[in-house]
Amino acid sequence: MSAAAVLLTFACAAPADLTFAPAAPGYFTFDTGALRGTIRADGTSEGVVKLTDAATGAELANDPPLPGILSLYRVFAGPTRFPDARSAPHRAQLNAQKTELAIVWEAAPERPYEIAGRFTLGDARSLDLALECTAKAPLPAFEVFVSSYPAMALRHFLFVKDTLHQGGRPDPVLYEPLAAPFLEGCYLAFPRDNAATRLLFDGRWERPPNPVHFAAGRHYAAPLLGSRNPESGVSVLLFARPEDCFALESTYTRPGGHDSVASHNSLYLSLGGKDLATGETARFRLRATVAALASHREALDLYARWRDGGAAKE
Repeated sequence: MSAAAVLLTFACAAPADLTFAPAAPGYFTFDTGALRGTIRADGTSEGVVKLTDAATGAELANDPPLPGILSLYRVFAGPTRFPDARSAPHRAQLNAQKTELAIVWEAAPERPYEIAGRFTLGDARSLDLALECTAKAPLPAFEVFVSSYPAMALRHFLFVKDTLHQGGRPDPVLYEPLAAPFLEGCYLAFPRDNAATRLLFDGRWERPPNPVHFAAGRHYAAPLLGSRNPESGVSVLLFARPEDCFALESTYTRPGGHDSVASHNSLYLSLGGKDLATGETARFRLRATVAALASHREALDLYARWRDGGAAKE
C-alpha cells in the first residue's frame, strides 16, 4: 500500500485525536492513534523529543541527547548571529480546546525580534508548525535555522535538480547523502538558487560557538527532507514552502563508523533570507509527517498534497 493510501485509510477511519495534553512542566504529549509524541518547551529547550509510529513502535526522534524534531536553533541577520533560539527563554501555552500549542520567544536587547510558534496536528500522522517572526529593528537577510535529529537507524534523502550542464531540468533526482573524501567533515547544503547559495557564505556560519563548514550541492527540487528506515520504510518527512525555505542542509551516512558530522544524523531548514524592516513580520509554514514509504518518491506525492492543500497556505 502506498504512503498516500495509508494516509487516506486513516482519514476514512474514526476521527483522530488531534489534541495536546500537558505532562511534566514544559512538556506536552499527543496520541492521534497513529502517532504518539512529546513536545518539549520548558524555557530551556524546544523540540519534538519523542515521536513514535504507533503501528511499528519505532521511535523516530533522537532524544536523548539531542533536541528532537522541529527544534528552532540558530538565528541570523546577515553575518550577525543571535543567541540560539532552542535554549533562549520562551513560554508555552495550550489553547482552551487543546488543539494548539503556542510557544513565544519574546524580544530582548540581544534578540531584536519576537518569534511566535504554533504547533497543531494537521492529521493523524502530521505535526504542523507555523512561525511568525517580527522584527524590532532592521534585520538584513534574516534567517531562522530549524533543526531536526531523527533516530540513528534512519537514513536521509532529498530531491535535487539537474545541473546546468545536464540540461538544468527541474525533474526531481533522488539523493541519499553518503560520506566521500570531498565531503567528509562538511555539512551538506542544497540551496534553492544561486542567490540562496551566497547567503550560506556571507559569514554567518563562521560565528562561534560551533562554526560550520558547508559543502554546497545542487539546487533542491522541492523543500522536502526525509529520513527513512531502510528495512521498514517508516520515514520522517519535513516539508516547507519554497518561498519560505532558501536552503536544505543535512549530515551524511558514513559506512564503517560515524565522524563528528555523521554522529548527529541531522536535517535542517534555512527559513527566510529576506530583509525585514522594523515592525515587519515574516511567516513560515512547516510540516513533519510520518509515513511508511515503499519508495522514496512517494514522499514527493505527499509533499505535493500538503503544498497544494490548505495547511501550507494559511
